Amino acid sequence: MPVGERPALARGDLVHGRYRVGRRVGIGGMGEVYRAEDLSDGRPVALKVVQPALLGSAKTRRRFDREVEMTGRVDHPNVVRLLDFFELAARRPGETARPCLVMEFLDGETLADRLSEAGQLAPSEIEAILRQVAAGLDAAHAAGIVHRDLKPDNIFLVRDAADALRVVVTDFGVARGTGLGFGDNSDDSGVQSQTATGVLLGTPDYMAPEQLELETALPQSDLYALGLIAFEALAGRPPFLDGAPLEVLFRRVEEPAPPLSDFVERCPPPLERVVARCLELEPEARYERARDLVADLDGEGESRWSIPRLRIDTGHWVALGVVLGLLAGIAGLVVLSVG
Repeated sequence: MPVGERPALARGDLVHGRYRVGRRVGIGGMGEVYRAEDLSDGRPVALKVVQPALLGSAKTRRRFDREVEMTGRVDHPNVVRLLDFFELAARRPGETARPCLVMEFLDGETLADRLSEAGQLAPSEIEAILRQVAAGLDAAHAAGIVHRDLKPDNIFLVRDAADALRVVVTDFGVARGTGLGFGDNSDDSGVQSQTATGVLLGTPDYMAPEQLELETALPQSDLYALGLIAFEALAGRPPFLDGAPLEVLFRRVEEPAPPLSDFVERCPPPLERVVARCLELEPEARYERARDLVADLDGEGESRWSIPRLRIDTGHWVALGVVLGLLAGIAGLVVLSVG
């Protein structure tokens, strides 16, 4: 939020006739998030309000509308629940109405917070997180949605009164339809691609090779991101670390990921196998569905899985060069994740 700009809501405000506003819990690239109470049933909710500075952007409004549509398609305990959507009436002279999402309030921490505190996690903890994120992705993919920006900041860890872990995938602001009979297959410009007027959508640190090459994101692209997240959480570092940021991107597209056993002692073989398969360079060499990842962890998958690692042909360097040129042209990595 720009310095000096007033908060959208104040503690104690009643909005939409039913939500009593509490404290502001976050500010992101898209807007502000408040904890509130739904007076109809007393449960806590999260109100996500778009920043006024962004309201003049048709692209921003389309992304917000996309988050409403995509999140509303999925009803699964491992995907954040959308509860309501309305226009917040202008509160001061000169202001305009602002879109507001009402979502379940997640009382916990992000995986990014957890990793920042712990550095790296035990295999048993990562396996529990993998299983639930895969379940959420499987539900999203079945509804025709590719997340496109899965990262530790978008994975929420919630514990109930009995200390049972619930993992929730959030932030579908740059998600897209898969074209498998559920919605459209387009980006902001209506073009079936990974870019709109040369802008990379998502967070490059967790993008699959095909996304970095500006190809269409697939369900397997989300699984690659999940593999990167699991590798980083287990090893305390990403698979490719040495070199400048642009070199790391080149290596992610060209080189197979190193084995987890190079960095993690006594990693359970099923877990190492699952992470390795998620990080295959070619989408068709990864799991076909997120649920297959869980089956493999349980020993119900392809126990003798062995697919040769494929290298990209030289034609792919053209697209990758475009991406790297875009990244370098704005003085670093472009991060267009939705807050």
